[in-house]
Amino acid sequence: MLYFCLLIVSILLALCGLYIVRNLNIWDGVLGLSIATSIVVIGIALYSALKDNSAFLDVAIAFALFGFVGTLFVAVFIYTRGDL
Repeated sequence: MLYFCLLIVSILLALCGLYIVRNLNIWDGVLGLSIATSIVVIGIALYSALKDNSAFLDVAIAFALFGFVGTLFVAVFIYTRGDL
């Protein structure tokens, strides 16, 4: 069952990458990267459950935090047109 969930997460990540590449609006790109970060965190958590190793959950939490801060930074950077 976990292998099937990891397969679904991989497909969703590929579709998210396609969404990021195909759109022309920069805000949609930021949204796509934020969604991709969330999907990767879910994938890391599933992998942690599959391997029964809780160290990967620490990596997932750190990746989620960096993804959130990075999304906010990019959004503010774009909104202010580079005048930080």
